[in-house]
Amino acid sequence: MPISSVLCYDIPAAPRGGYRAFGANPAVGATAEALWAYGGAYNFVVAATTLKVASSSASDAAAGTGTKTVRVYGLVGGVETSEDATMNGTTPVSLALAFERIHEIRSLTAGTGEVNAGDIYCFTGAATAGVPDTATEVYAKMAVGAGSSHTGVFRVPTGKTGYVVNVGGFCGDVDNPVRIEFFERASGVRRSFASLQVAASGWEKGFVVPEPIPGGADVYIMATCLGAGTPEVSGWFEIVLR
Repeated sequence: MPISSVLCYDIPAAPRGGYRAFGANPAVGATAEALWAYGGAYNFVVAATTLKVASSSASDAAAGTGTKTVRVYGLVGGVETSEDATMNGTTPVSLALAFERIHEIRSLTAGTGEVNAGDIYCFTGAATAGVPDTATEVYAKMAVGAGSSHTGVFRVPTGKTGYVVNVGGFCGDVDNPVRIEFFERASGVRRSFASLQVAASGWEKGFVVPEPIPGGADVYIMATCLGAGTPEVSGWFEIVLR
């Protein structure tokens, strides 16, 4: 493939202009963790399934002061799709669509508090007081007051090729440098295609020749603390589809 055919300015944008994934983990330790609000390893949906949303706060409800409705973004049948759901506090609300990947949850409407009053989860299985009972059944978490889940995962739609054009990361802890790695995951195999090391700073890297990601593959972010602490770490990537 000629280099000119994959340069940033030569890639037609998707209808949404591509996708910018942002992930954040509140406490990264010496074992590699995904950059998402729930922490630990990311749980990939194994097969398309109907998910639920619930909050740890009763105020995230149609008549509450927190988030009233959410919009869930992801893939259904290999196609980018979204679904809106009305929150019912700590009581789980089932989605109508069977998602095979969740990219993001956003607060769509809110009460006087303007943001989500509790942690909002997207999950399968049972929950107690709005919090999922099983950690491996959580697929996205919107932390209190965030208004969006910081999941840092994107699956390229079927029939498309994604081109990663930019990656970045941040850690504000001077005593605990972190390594942030960007992975492609396809057919159960993952490979690292970019890595950053930061401490008390942020770093952003643009690709002169974008990184191609095939349809059906996931892009996600992991981080490892190289010190003795557990700092908060964030990372992001931008991907264009054609």
